Amino acid sequence: MRRLSTLVVGIVMMLGGVASLFAPSTAAAEPGRASVSAPVATTGAVQVVKISGILDPVVADFLQQSLVQAQRDRALAVVLRVDSTTAVVSDHRIRELAAQLHSSRVPVIGWVGPSGSRAAGAMAQLLATVDAVGVAPGSAVGNFGPDIVPPSMWSKSWWEHRDELRNTMIGPTTTAAKGLTMPSKDSLVLRNVLLQIHGFHATNAGGVTATPVQFVELPLTRTMLHTFASPAVTALLLAIGLSLLLFEYFTAGVGVAGVSGAVCLVFAFYGLAVLPVRPVAVVVVVVSMLAFAVDVQVGVPRVWTAIGSVLFAGGFLLLFDGVATPWPATIGSIAGVIVAMVYGMPAMTRSRFSTPVIDRRWLVGKSGIVVGALAPVGVVRVDDALWAARTDGAVEVGTDVRVAAVDGVVCVVEPVTGAGSSDVR
Repeated sequence: MRRLSTLVVGIVMMLGGVASLFAPSTAAAEPGRASVSAPVATTGAVQVVKISGILDPVVADFLQQSLVQAQRDRALAVVLRVDSTTAVVSDHRIRELAAQLHSSRVPVIGWVGPSGSRAAGAMAQLLATVDAVGVAPGSAVGNFGPDIVPPSMWSKSWWEHRDELRNTMIGPTTTAAKGLTMPSKDSLVLRNVLLQIHGFHATNAGGVTATPVQFVELPLTRTMLHTFASPAVTALLLAIGLSLLLFEYFTAGVGVAGVSGAVCLVFAFYGLAVLPVRPVAVVVVVVSMLAFAVDVQVGVPRVWTAIGSVLFAGGFLLLFDGVATPWPATIGSIAGVIVAMVYGMPAMTRSRFSTPVIDRRWLVGKSGIVVGALAPVGVVRVDDALWAARTDGAVEVGTDVRVAAVDGVVCVVEPVTGAGSSDVR
């Protein structure tokens, strides 16, 4: 009870600390707008803001704050370096960001790069509201999906091609040919995009003062939260956290496993709160751990281990709704948990709760009853205690047996022929 109460208090304290990090930003966009060719008077730098991965609340706040800060710093322009195809924030939040991009007094340019980057869904619609867009070679933009951003905020060319790009990705050559982005030769690398900004000066032999370029990324703490909200990390933390708590329940110690499991679950719950999940799948994953616990307690994998494996795999595969989890991470997590429950946890339980072999010689000659079918490994009850056992052949539940030998942590038993009663004490 002491260990359990300490664990509960620790979880509450961690939840309180983490919750303070999740408070949404109250920064607001300022009115007004300028174009790339005619920016407001400024002596500032060009700020390159990196937007990658899932567009979650952390990234949305970061984008909003970066635009406000660029305005305060009188930046020459803001370049959004984008590689994002999924958004998990509300449509209302997307429209707020679109309004801020559309009304920014500092020119905003989108660049889908470097090579191999993608901009799709809500993020692609946000790019349709900025002053200009560039696409690096090997990158693509499109797959708009349903309209979220109001028509008044789209640039004319993007709006005219929205139906064509609703379910299609196109590269730099095609977008440039349609007049959607900068000419492909000007979008190859970030430097070419910067050179298109009115007032930007690169270092040259003539001694022209170079315009400073500032690269802005998520700070460390927010990067961690952004990482925890990715499907692969959230699912992995959930599996590790539940497994460690189950391990802690069946072992005695200082509670390191329990505390570690609690920390994993705190961040897993954050990810589950941010990502679109199926509540039924979460319940199934938790129930699978209860099924595993039945066999872990007796130290032998049986039918409950099989049931737990099926439930865990099914719940894990259906955990997220509309957000893809990388197959290597999914298969690795499922296989890791099942192997741990089939081999690791039962062995740990047997070694933890069984007396050493030298102290169990008194079991030899004792009578018992089969409570978990021996086929040939199972569980027997001897002197009101459960023991892992094996025998030659198969023995059904309820059969009276006698301990013939002890092999490691397993009792070698044999049926008692002609037994009259199975009530053994």
